[in-house]
Amino acid sequence: MRVSVAGENLDGVAVYAMGRVLGRTNGNDTTIEVPAELLGRGRVPIYATGRAGNGAINSVNAEPVTIEVLEK
Repeated sequence: MRVSVAGENLDGVAVYAMGRVLGRTNGNDTTIEVPAELLGRGRVPIYATGRAGNGAINSVNAEPVTIEVLEK
């Protein structure tokens, strides 16, 4: 599975699902590849957080996206 994130003036981005980090990067735009097996089957909400400096005031949260992982 690929998750793409884009933003402006960000120092870094982190992508999360089920309370764990799927991937992190420095910069505005990124694509993170995650094996679907790590997510399990069923509906999984994925969300991203970007930062443009230190502290919560410099963070931005994207709207969550829900995907469905199907059995092969």
